[in-house]
Amino acid sequence: MLVSLVVPEYAYATPFSVLQGAVSICCLYLGFKILRTGFSPATLFLVAWSFFIAGAAIGGMVFRNQLPFNTFTEHALLISTVIELLCFSFSLTRRTQYLETEKNQKLLTSPVSGLANRNFFINHLHRQHALPNDTVHLVLIQLSGITELSEAVGPESAEKASATLAQRINQALESEPHIIRHRLPNLCHANVIDMDQENLVFLCYQVGSPGAIIEHLEPVLNQTIHLKQLEFQQLFSIGVASGDLNTMDVTTLYQHAQLAARANWHSTHLWSPYQQDLQSHQHRQLMLVAEMSKAIRNHDFHFEIQPKVVLSTGQITSGEVLLRWNHATLGKVSPADFIPLAEHVGLIYQLTQLILHQVLSWMQQHANQLHGTTLAINISARDLLQQNFATGVIELCKGYGISPSSIVLEITETSVVSDSGLAVDNAALLRSAGFSLSIDDFGAGYSSMQNIHRLRPDEIKIDRLFVSDLDSNPTNQTLCRSLIQLSLDLHIHTTAEGIETEEQLKLLSSWGCHSGQGYFFHRPMSPEEYLSLL
Repeated sequence: MLVSLVVPEYAYATPFSVLQGAVSICCLYLGFKILRTGFSPATLFLVAWSFFIAGAAIGGMVFRNQLPFNTFTEHALLISTVIELLCFSFSLTRRTQYLETEKNQKLLTSPVSGLANRNFFINHLHRQHALPNDTVHLVLIQLSGITELSEAVGPESAEKASATLAQRINQALESEPHIIRHRLPNLCHANVIDMDQENLVFLCYQVGSPGAIIEHLEPVLNQTIHLKQLEFQQLFSIGVASGDLNTMDVTTLYQHAQLAARANWHSTHLWSPYQQDLQSHQHRQLMLVAEMSKAIRNHDFHFEIQPKVVLSTGQITSGEVLLRWNHATLGKVSPADFIPLAEHVGLIYQLTQLILHQVLSWMQQHANQLHGTTLAINISARDLLQQNFATGVIELCKGYGISPSSIVLEITETSVVSDSGLAVDNAALLRSAGFSLSIDDFGAGYSSMQNIHRLRPDEIKIDRLFVSDLDSNPTNQTLCRSLIQLSLDLHIHTTAEGIETEEQLKLLSSWGCHSGQGYFFHRPMSPEEYLSLL
């Protein structure tokens, strides 16, 4: 406008028309260039502008008599405007579709592996019409060691390791014809659903058993992953659930596969199928957890005592406190059932505090009769992982007026001690306060010589596993004799559990075992009976 006021029309008309044409060509060029990147809304937007500029240029040239006035030039601006509006409409529509696809892609896929994720499984998988109506096998691969790997190399690298394995499995399944493939929002497909860092899922059909497919994956699962100069091999467990999707949904199959995978951790087989009794067992476990929490709140647990006998004299100078639970409907619940469960779900600390209060209160009431004896109370090594456990126990004894020297703390489940400085510190504090420490079930499970070094116990208890057939098993005789000699050399008290025959008693006494307990001497009894026995 300003140019037209100071410059004659013939001087600027042609350059201006050329400029409009150049801008129109540039818009078209940029539009097609962006189209090659796959983002079509921007292309349509630029094409719309190019048509508008071209129409305006033709109109301007007609107005300046640079082009003849005819039917085409008369309607050029109108036609270009209509095309522009159409292109703008299509551009906005495609832009909306693009944003929706991008949102769904982020929502339904793992940002690290790029595979379908838990949201896809829960909210989208059942909508896929491609799912067959016949029997489907859902294969769940549970991974272990992610937490430890995260602590070693960082959470980002650990997540990358899990994603790398998921991608390897996804690639290995490409050649399998019976895999159900999942179409993602970006039109790619995935064979594996990356539920989270520790759970991978794939589905297959038209095969009697997925065993051959799983065996094909075994080399992939066993491949090492390289992370920051660290070679890491993923531990895994595989569970399989099968069912007709006409009668059950995939979420139920997943629950069944979880139970099967949990069972597979304790199996020597590559994979485990779901069985009905697994669900019954899981329901019982959940019910026990709920009832145990209630029993702890209501103080429904009580204790019995099994005397410990000095083998050389037959004198009773100590007893082991044994926790008991009589449920109103379940009856007597075995400690072998509820104590490992309490350790697994984190109730063991509350259970330990409850039994400590009960025992110390009872000892306070019968201090004169218990004078000169000790009582052994079981604690879990997981209790030692509590920050202020030792301080709390010491203060508890002070509150009840009980000398720590009259208490032996028997430590169970010592597998968690070996790598925990906190557990060792708690044990040292308890020992310095006057408590005696004992390693329960020594020789079984994860007990090791390292625990003797780290915990410095006053006593080890030889597990009944080695004592039960001592009179007929030469191997167990050698093991027991060696453990007793080791204890003598380290000046550690030895107690044998589960003595049931006189022959077992004679052998243990001849080797120098200090004390023992078992049905040969006394069964567990009520606290009142124990006092009478003393």
